[in-house]
Amino acid sequence: MAATMVNSDGFGVRDAIARKPIDSQALGVAVMQSLNDEVERIKSEAQTTWSLQESLELEH
Repeated sequence: MAATMVNSDGFGVRDAIARKPIDSQALGVAVMQSLNDEVERIKSEAQTTWSLQESLELEH
């Protein structure tokens, strides 16, 4: 799964690994950006879930 991660700039982990020698700095940046993007997605989903739960509780 990690090999297919792409950060918001379109530079992916796979691109960094494909370079010979491996560009470890670019790989680190790509991995961190991919993780940050995933954290933001999860936070957004959690906020949506929380909002829906609050709405349902107010209805009852």
